[in-house]
Amino acid sequence: MDIVPYRDLKIKENVFILWLKSFGWPGSAGWLANFKKYETRIGNGPVGMCGLIDGKIVGFVGIMVIPTRTRHGEIENVGGIYAVAVRPSYMRQGIGRKLLDASENYMRQQGMKLSFLTTSRSIVAFQWYCDVGYEVVETVDNYPYMYKVFDPPRSVSRKKSADKKNKLNMKEVQKLFDWYSDKHCGFVIRNLRELKSREMTDVFSKKLSIMVDGGYALLKGDCDSVQYKEILARNQKTYRELIKLAEAKAKYAAVAICPFDSKAQKAFQKARYQTDYGNYGVLMHKQLTGVTFSDFYDDSFMFSELDSF
Repeated sequence: MDIVPYRDLKIKENVFILWLKSFGWPGSAGWLANFKKYETRIGNGPVGMCGLIDGKIVGFVGIMVIPTRTRHGEIENVGGIYAVAVRPSYMRQGIGRKLLDASENYMRQQGMKLSFLTTSRSIVAFQWYCDVGYEVVETVDNYPYMYKVFDPPRSVSRKKSADKKNKLNMKEVQKLFDWYSDKHCGFVIRNLRELKSREMTDVFSKKLSIMVDGGYALLKGDCDSVQYKEILARNQKTYRELIKLAEAKAKYAAVAICPFDSKAQKAFQKARYQTDYGNYGVLMHKQLTGVTFSDFYDDSFMFSELDSF
């Protein structure tokens, strides 16, 4: 098997049937080229390592270059592994392991000391990642889900005037995120282009999301319910206002996926949301050199649902 970085492939289109089979992602080389303009975590690297047998792509391991802030306030680039896939007819031949090794070697050559990935305990790959040296980041694993079921169902607000008043201002979203994350280490470096990339991949809906003075809620709708993909505010009063506005958009239920701010968790509790600990979705890390996770980060480590990859 030959291993070639995606950016060096002469014919790139064949990788997308692999992604479609593995993850249900439709796409094209043209779409990815446009996406890389916004998703700097991919745009600054080789995109991924491709395994070829007789010129046919049989496997892929994606590579991200992710800037993080250490507990000492320094910027540290770490690697990110995503979209690990092998063609079904080529499984159990060690292809995934060889491509992962090649990806981690690339990271080492670039001076990265840690590799991260996000996955789910509910899939077979989780145990494989454990076997090859990845460990769960406990700080993120301890984030709760907060949920509320409306019984009877609520009537959904259709007031266009309210939507216009609370329209998202992405520059203000970025300012608030920077204000909060300045006190934390970890995945706290983000810019407007990256917010655009999350919108492009439907991580949140800009149309559904809301903003008030001193706070925002990035939302996604599903099954006539609302998911808080990220919520951040300067104080409890603003959190309560955001929750009230978000609930007006949900008929059956609302769920906050791993809110990282303790003030947000308290606001949800006061709004009678149930708290559920223990997550299937996890952030994992692996040492690439002798440097450990705790050498770089402490309990202020921060990771948002928007940062999943």
